[in-house]
Amino acid sequence: MKRVNPGSGTRPYPHDGRSFARAILGNDIGTGTGRAPATLAEAESGAHRKQDLREFVARVLSEDWDPAKHPRGGYPENRGWFSPTWGAAGLAGAALAGIGAWLDAAAESPNPQAPWYDDNKNKSDVIAKIRGRNTTIHFENTTKEYRGKLADVVKKSFNAVDSINDDIKNGTLTKDSPAIKTYFGDLSDKQFDSVKQVFAKIAEAPNHPGTLTIRTEKKGPEGKVTENDVIGVGVPSNPDLQLGKRSTRVTLYPPYFQKQADDQVARYVHELSHEGGNTKDYGYWDEARHGYVVGDKDVRLTTDQKVSNANNYERLVRSRLKPDGGNR
Repeated sequence: MKRVNPGSGTRPYPHDGRSFARAILGNDIGTGTGRAPATLAEAESGAHRKQDLREFVARVLSEDWDPAKHPRGGYPENRGWFSPTWGAAGLAGAALAGIGAWLDAAAESPNPQAPWYDDNKNKSDVIAKIRGRNTTIHFENTTKEYRGKLADVVKKSFNAVDSINDDIKNGTLTKDSPAIKTYFGDLSDKQFDSVKQVFAKIAEAPNHPGTLTIRTEKKGPEGKVTENDVIGVGVPSNPDLQLGKRSTRVTLYPPYFQKQADDQVARYVHELSHEGGNTKDYGYWDEARHGYVVGDKDVRLTTDQKVSNANNYERLVRSRLKPDGGNR
């Protein structure tokens, strides 16, 4: 399509606005493809870029802008486009039209700040190989790209749990092992049996008749966005129900997706421990304070509480994946 001069009396094209803004701002503003950003940082960068453009247009329009010379054009593509004229004001009209089209295209991204979230609330199944067997993972509200990423998280989570269970079975991980003492304390045989039972229950999840279910959300449970401190929710199992008789369901909130890959694996195990082992959230380890916290408050956990605390299972798994020993 041939691009026309913005002063020729015909409608402006996005390229006019982009070229004008690029000349003034000194950087490229992109093409507005509508592609969802791959990271939160990219989304935030896009938001800042759009704000820069709005402020730029506001500055331009504050000078030599006569609204009588720029009636809304009523063009089929966008009836709100301003009619252009020659001169600085005419260029400003073209810039406004082009930038407006660019912003509209950028807004077509399903969720620039939550690219994992499917606004259509689709439900889809993914078949993943876990322990060499086809295992169904049911996804709710999750885009195709992130269904694949999360399926990989699930596989790595069970690999890590299997590694721990193997070490328990062959006797290389005992109640006297440094890792157990670090994350659970000095345990009695009965308490260590409880730890073993939680990991065994987690490992059963892919084998039961129900389905591994992951639901993603773009806001926290109170309607907050990324500042919400809720990472995920795995509903504790009813003690009267065996894991094998129901779906293992985990809901993931925005902060989860800001974590590194290994941290996502460990956190998924944390949520599975609620489901399979009926663990609680008595406290979260804070390395800077060298102790457990709930919110901003320091808490002291008894040994029994450590055995039932989901964060400790998360930390042990992380220690298998990270060189820092899992203390984050």
